[in-house]
Amino acid sequence: MSGGAHFVNYPGRVITVKRGDCVKRIGIDGPPDAIKEVIKSAFGLRSTRPFWLEDDCGIVRSIGRDMPVTNYTLHFDEGKFMSFLFKKCDTF
Repeated sequence: MSGGAHFVNYPGRVITVKRGDCVKRIGIDGPPDAIKEVIKSAFGLRSTRPFWLEDDCGIVRSIGRDMPVTNYTLHFDEGKFMSFLFKKCDTF
């Protein structure tokens, strides 16, 4: 390619979404409702999901069985409250 264009091969299908000055790459391998929710979450818009995942390439993804196997960073929406329940399991 001329002009110094660089193409990176990301796992799965990826789109670029821009809102104001913020640009995010979004993985679109999940169901449409999950993609819509992860876009909202990534830009801090009101969403039903209190978190989103971002892989090492900076691609925001919804949780699903088709996710590429890699390391992910879990981001929490600051406006949501989450509680965790850890159960002690004595059966080993």
